[in-house]
Amino acid sequence: MSVPASSDLEELWRRLLEAVGRASPFARTYLMEAHPVSFAKNLFIIGFDPEFEDHIGLVDNARNHTLLQNEIE
Repeated sequence: MSVPASSDLEELWRRLLEAVGRASPFARTYLMEAHPVSFAKNLFIIGFDPEFEDHIGLVDNARNHTLLQNEIE
C-alpha cells in the first residue's frame, strides 16, 4: 500500500482498517475504536479515547504491529 501524504492521515487510517480487516477481523474490531494521531518518520501513532483504553492491550502486540507495518509499506 502506498502511503498517502501525511496531511491525509484519515485516508491512511481508512485504508489500513480495510486491509487489517481482511487479514484479521478481530484486530479490526478493536482498531475501529481507535483514531490516527500522527504518521511521521515511519512512526504511525494511533490513540484510543479513555472509554476504549482497555482495547490497547488487545491490539498492542507484535502480531498487530507487524500487520500494520506490512500494510503501510
